[in-house]
Amino acid sequence: MSHRTRGESPPGGRAAPDRLRSSSVVEPTAAQRSRQPVPERLLTIRDVANLQQTCERTIRRRIASGELPAIRDGRLVRIRPSDLRAYRARQLLE
Repeated sequence: MSHRTRGESPPGGRAAPDRLRSSSVVEPTAAQRSRQPVPERLLTIRDVANLQQTCERTIRRRIASGELPAIRDGRLVRIRPSDLRAYRARQLLE
C-alpha cells in the first residue's frame, strides 16, 4: 500500500482542482462593506431580563401585552435591540 504525501497527484496522473485559488466569489470592497448595514443580534428573553434587571416572566408579560414587540419563530422568541431601546425610551417618558 503506497501513501501519497501532500502535493502528489492521485493515481492516474490528474491532480484534483484547487478550489481555493480558482474561487469565483468576489469579495466586496471596503467602501461597499461600509455601506452595508450590520445586522443586529437578536436578544433572547433571558438577555432582555438581565439587561432590565428583572425576571423572564415580566418580559414575557410585556410581550404578551404588546408593550414590547417580539419576533416569534415557532417556540423561539427574540427581541430586536432597537425595539428594546424604544421600549426603554417610552418607559422613561411615562
